[in-house]
Amino acid sequence: MPSLIFKILIYQFSFLCSWYLLADNDEFNALQQKAVGGSAKAQYVLANNFYDGKGVAQNYNKSFYWYEKAAQQNFLPAQSDLGYMYLYGKGVSKDERLAFYWFEKAAKHGITEAQLNLGYLYDHGRGVTQNDQKAYFWYHQAALGNNAKAQYNLGLMYQYGQGIQQDIPQSIKWFQSASKLDYIKAKQKLEQFKKITLCENSSTKLFGIALKCASRHLMSSAILNAGAKPIRENTDYFNDLYETKNVFKGSKNLEVFYIEGVFAKAKYSFPSMMEPYQVRTIKDLVALKYGQPDEVKGQIDRGDVLYSWKLNDGIILNVKRSWPDTTSYIEYINPVNHKLLLSSLEK
Repeated sequence: MPSLIFKILIYQFSFLCSWYLLADNDEFNALQQKAVGGSAKAQYVLANNFYDGKGVAQNYNKSFYWYEKAAQQNFLPAQSDLGYMYLYGKGVSKDERLAFYWFEKAAKHGITEAQLNLGYLYDHGRGVTQNDQKAYFWYHQAALGNNAKAQYNLGLMYQYGQGIQQDIPQSIKWFQSASKLDYIKAKQKLEQFKKITLCENSSTKLFGIALKCASRHLMSSAILNAGAKPIRENTDYFNDLYETKNVFKGSKNLEVFYIEGVFAKAKYSFPSMMEPYQVRTIKDLVALKYGQPDEVKGQIDRGDVLYSWKLNDGIILNVKRSWPDTTSYIEYINPVNHKLLLSSLEK
């Protein structure tokens, strides 16, 4: 049989729980009365409670209802959250155009989360026409407001030259800012940058782009502007492939490889069959610009052949031939990034 003291403790505990529940219920009822009475702040807090299930069963429909009430009274945080509800279809049918509408209203009045999301919509062309410059602008506004995700996204835009001229030091600066706010992806980027060679002393160019600091975005734009036809451009792959017969006489394709969106290797192919001296013709053409090769391997009349230059900025330039089909290649290689690429491909 339970002791008398134990019974008393159980009674006291039950009384306290009932008191707290009544107190919470009274507080919720008071909040709801203020919201019904038109208080935008109370409407916003009530919407948050329904969204989080705080003191009440979680209900996205009711959360949306009260966010909308507060947003219509120009309560800026509610406008931002209402945009989020429309963007992801929480408590309402998904509508990216209305998400854009509410994010824009809040963003123009300095709500950093709305600025971040407005940048995202411009970045990905959701609810509005895709626009890199406007994506950059709104990411930058949110980043200045100490929004870590916006700082990270801004770092990506500087890294890849998207919406702004590529600037690796600026990219690192914004990744560092986000990292200080404990944004994990930014910390991972900084670790990757420690391994990848960057732009210092970069002089070797392809399509006018310095290869040691060439981003995928910049290279793609330059290659297409030169008149190459894309066979495959897809960031799900390590490489992009182009038809170049109208760009470089005698060539067929150009394959460009990247690691973390930064240039690792470019490879022109010059198809031939039983033309053993083609490789020497290409070597002589390259030598007009870079002088005689630093290394020569193989015999011109048969077998594999390699002519190799180590350029002043560390880029390796190769002219080589396979056998027996005698197809020749020109390769531009960033050796450090290429090594990282090969390591990634092995995983």
